[in-house]
Amino acid sequence: MCDPAPPRAASRRCNEGHGDYSSVQARHALCGVGHTACPEWHRKRHLNSNEGHRHLKSRNWKDAEGHLAAALVERKHSAKNQIELLIGLATAQREQGNMTAAEQTIRTALDLSQSINDHEHQMQALEGLSEVQLAQQNYSGARESVERIVSAEGAQRAPNNVRMAAASRKIATVLVNQSQNQGALEALDRAAKFAEQGFGPGHVETAGYLAELGALHKSQGNHEQAQICLRRGLAIYATAQQLDSHVATRSLFELANSLIASGDPDAACREFERMLTIKERQIGGNPAETAEAQLNLASLYLHVGRDAAARELLLIAVRNLERDSGGRLVRALELLIEVEESAGRGTEARKWQEKLAAIQPAPAASGSVL
Repeated sequence: MCDPAPPRAASRRCNEGHGDYSSVQARHALCGVGHTACPEWHRKRHLNSNEGHRHLKSRNWKDAEGHLAAALVERKHSAKNQIELLIGLATAQREQGNMTAAEQTIRTALDLSQSINDHEHQMQALEGLSEVQLAQQNYSGARESVERIVSAEGAQRAPNNVRMAAASRKIATVLVNQSQNQGALEALDRAAKFAEQGFGPGHVETAGYLAELGALHKSQGNHEQAQICLRRGLAIYATAQQLDSHVATRSLFELANSLIASGDPDAACREFERMLTIKERQIGGNPAETAEAQLNLASLYLHVGRDAAARELLLIAVRNLERDSGGRLVRALELLIEVEESAGRGTEARKWQEKLAAIQPAPAASGSVL
């Protein structure tokens, strides 16, 4: 908010050269805004605050920290403005890995929000504190902070379901890291339901929660539930024309692997083929994930007797993995050798065996016994 005009403003002159402020109306006309202060003075007065928040949005964490720290010390703020600056500063510090400073800053914001009984800012401060604690792997502390959010927000006449979804997701993260997988599934299921209420059942954010729930079910061997959740999420991405997004292709990858584990290789083939088709037109994709999908699909082709398709895919995979001397290239070469030997192409098989031998470490020489 701009400062109100002083009582004797009529005799003042705008220091930006706008002339005499003979009346409120004249001041508005001269300065060009509906405020009683000169806009240039207002801009300078709020420069660090505005710049700090601009850099936060642009993820320029170092510059954001500098401006927000300067804004906090340059003049007095209302309690709410101070809390917002502190929350932003803590975010910038956390993103730069300065967890000690971030925790101290966000706790200051939390104490101030509690002192003025400001629910919204208390929730934002607790959210920021839980992020710091998760980054510190302080899971018991994070759980306590998030449960405070759930308790306080749930007691509101109209709870913020988006906030409840995010809090429930964090509880699931804590429980997974504490090896409490059943509790994590229950928490993430609640998160998905809150997301449906908060964002809407067809929103891509809801699809993200369903994808996480499906992946967690898959990791626990609950393939029927995993496939239901993953397919629901993928249907939302398809409707929103976002099947080529990274999170959607990750869901396809999880679905295909779940289908393999549940004994449906033909369906898994179709999902891997769909994923690779999307990956071909995706910019900035995950090459490791693409290579893994190629190898899994080639294995499936071999399993269902499609050797020619497997060979074609493996040749592409080996070419893409040329710079990788690790496990994926070894696996691709082993599969390719198997394909060539099955087809009676001994010369080709030996060529790939030589390439495999070149990238595998030689066995350690045994020491002599004196």
